[in-house]
Amino acid sequence: PEMAEVPQLLLRAKDMVPAFESLAEERKMDFEAYWIPGDQAVSSIRHPGQPEVNFTWTHLTADSLDEEGERFEDFVRENSWPAVMLVKEPKKTMKMLEGHQDALLLWLVLNSAKEAPCEETCSASRGASAPPAQALEDALAPWRRLLQETRQVYQAAMLRPCSPGRCSTDELALWLAEQLVRSAPIPEEQTSPVLTVVGANFRQVLYAPLARGQHVMLKVYAPWCGHCKKLAPIYEDFARKMQNEGRDLVLAELDAEANGIPFDGFDYTGFPTIFYLSPESAEIQKVQARSLDSLQRFVQKMQIPSSKAKASQPKPSMESLLSQFRSEEPPSVQTSPVLTVVLRNFIEVVFHQRRHCILMLHDQKCPHCKQMMPKLEAFARELGDAVFVAKMDGKLNDLPVSGFEVKGYPTLFFIEAGQKEPSFQQIGSNAIHAMRRFMEGKGLLRRQVEREL
Repeated sequence: PEMAEVPQLLLRAKDMVPAFESLAEERKMDFEAYWIPGDQAVSSIRHPGQPEVNFTWTHLTADSLDEEGERFEDFVRENSWPAVMLVKEPKKTMKMLEGHQDALLLWLVLNSAKEAPCEETCSASRGASAPPAQALEDALAPWRRLLQETRQVYQAAMLRPCSPGRCSTDELALWLAEQLVRSAPIPEEQTSPVLTVVGANFRQVLYAPLARGQHVMLKVYAPWCGHCKKLAPIYEDFARKMQNEGRDLVLAELDAEANGIPFDGFDYTGFPTIFYLSPESAEIQKVQARSLDSLQRFVQKMQIPSSKAKASQPKPSMESLLSQFRSEEPPSVQTSPVLTVVLRNFIEVVFHQRRHCILMLHDQKCPHCKQMMPKLEAFARELGDAVFVAKMDGKLNDLPVSGFEVKGYPTLFFIEAGQKEPSFQQIGSNAIHAMRRFMEGKGLLRRQVEREL
């Protein structure tokens, strides 16, 4: 369905899920509900102007009384309100939110018409996890003069801007900066070797590559500047040459007349100004080079690597890679039905080509982990030889493998035979029950019983 002006609750699945149907009927005043037949088993919530949030079903016959039905109900309740929304009628919205005391809500009423914005208070917080008003006051401080100069009124409500109880002044300040930054429209496509940056996509274009280990250079220019016009073809030739060499370098440019920068550290007093950012340092450097040769010498000086050069180098052995991380010694003898895994034998056991694996990451000091261990051993005996069941101490072993991020203990992962990432994970004391339901849904438990017969 097309995006409407009201929230939508979607189910993409082969058959109707009873838990979805009953909750959709119960919340019909809050959501437009749709069932989209397909091979997926996913429910989504869509708010106008916001990205979808998804819930994956593992038990397609779940009803509202099942554990999975309860999890779906929690999912809907937690996402009933968008992450950010504009508020036209604050009193009416506050009335609607009275039944959502557990939501983290910050009112940001930024009124530049007042002599001193937010002099009395800028926040009305609900829930014990809301950040203190002082954090919001500190975050607003850099914007007071801007608001007074622009003489505009901003009204916005922000729900769950960051993790409950962990809203720092810096996080609030960045959110404010990205909401109020001056920005040209985001380009629909990027075809030039030099990426176009605007205020609204600054974080995405520049900081996402840094997080992937790439280097970044940003040219800040003004359309009327003669020096900028002279540099433009040189900078584009430079970007094309870096592409041909396979350099791990992103080249970008920003029109300073049409866009602001929502991050600190990009100070300039003239045009053009080129900034360099390295994935290995938080420092933002200014680049003085303006010719093709001097720009290339700068790349060599910074030792920005080439993917082509990397390809010609011999790959380090797995042993040398693993030696950089913590690992217990592998056990010499395994007598328990639950295998003990450490980082050194992780790939051999968990990423098996012919057998599935259930892996529990635990902490020896965790009481829930201790209570679960006998249940995990019983589950392993029930499964027999079709599935490896293993455990790994997450406190004594590093696990630098994609897909195995842990938010708490115990956490169970299911890894299908021949795969390198988990297809299912569950945290908490009820993880084994959820894993059993998942395997039943996949038909794995049934196939194992048939094999034994």
